[in-house]
Amino acid sequence: MLSREDIYSTPEYAQKLYDMCPSENKQLVWHEHGEHSMLRSTDTEKYDGAIKAFVSENFVSQK
Repeated sequence: MLSREDIYSTPEYAQKLYDMCPSENKQLVWHEHGEHSMLRSTDTEKYDGAIKAFVSENFVSQK
């Protein structure tokens, strides 16, 4: 998860890392607001929802 306001992990650098990652199970989730380590407190529902959805889609066995 990333913020467009992050001055440490810029959107361009985040995209570069994403592109370099060989995994097929990857996703970029952008937050419009929030500093480098403050994303969850800025939008807890979106942050937690994205993690739950990713884990559910990629790691929880489907019955």
